[in-house]
Amino acid sequence: MSIIFIHILKNIQFPIEREGVKMKKPIFVNSNEILLVTYSDGEHIARSGHFYDEFEILEVLNGTEGAEQVFRLDLETKHYEDFSEEIAETYIRDNSICLDGAVEHPFIENSNAYAELLKEQKAQKSNDIIYGRYEQQHRLRAYDLV
Repeated sequence: MSIIFIHILKNIQFPIEREGVKMKKPIFVNSNEILLVTYSDGEHIARSGHFYDEFEILEVLNGTEGAEQVFRLDLETKHYEDFSEEIAETYIRDNSICLDGAVEHPFIENSNAYAELLKEQKAQKSNDIIYGRYEQQHRLRAYDLV
């Protein structure tokens, strides 16, 4: 039964759309694939799979700076996939450090997700200037919030 299920999963094309909802393409690296992270200084990291999700891939990036792109290399079929954008989305969603503008990897700075974050921050600042922050709009004092 599980072999049939795995075979079915291999034949599914992602992203899937069901009833107008676009499902996110899963990020993983199989045991027969290699995770390759390219850096601006010419040093690169290559690790063989199994990486089951984005968070395991982000663990490889922890403590490093200057990652330019993140690839999955399939040595059997000689194909590669650049999933830097998907990793950047996960990084931005789960790291509040991005709110300060301190991003340690160029692929995150150049991603659409980071551009959207900056656009949202700019819109929020302009709304705060025009309408005031939430506390100012509702005339809340510091002890009202605590």
